[in-house]
Amino acid sequence: MHRRQWLAAYEKLVLLSDEYSRRIATCKEIIEVVIGGVYRSQVNWHQETLSEIIAAILDIQYSLELKLRLIEAEKAFLARLIDRNSDNH
Repeated sequence: MHRRQWLAAYEKLVLLSDEYSRRIATCKEIIEVVIGGVYRSQVNWHQETLSEIIAAILDIQYSLELKLRLIEAEKAFLARLIDRNSDNH
């Protein structure tokens, strides 16, 4: 792979990282809205249903966070390759 290809791959990872960060923020916001609605008595769900919904959203959030960590690791690896390649030229 050449430096230009590494830079293109890095840029794709940056965009993907941004997308996952937005999705994680959305999960957190959904949980806050649901809990806030329950607290203000605007949502009247059975406790078990509420727990299942929050658990499902947390599962999604944790999965996204894991994927984001892997993307960040790949970005760091590519950044090192790009830096080493630029030092050699």
